[in-house]
Amino acid sequence: MKEDADRILIVIPAHNEGAHITECLESFVNQTRIPDEIRVVNDNSSDQTAAVVMRFAKTHPW
Repeated sequence: MKEDADRILIVIPAHNEGAHITECLESFVNQTRIPDEIRVVNDNSSDQTAAVVMRFAKTHPW
């Protein structure tokens, strides 16, 4: 297991970002060093933000 200092945790606040959150999340997939964990904080979105994030999480468990 990685030392805490070597782990990369990304926190993304999101409110009605359904149209753009995929592009944001995919940018991490294309990095040389992918993060150990991404947390999207969905701030009561009324669009498809949560559904998009959940679909992404199924194929990218980190």
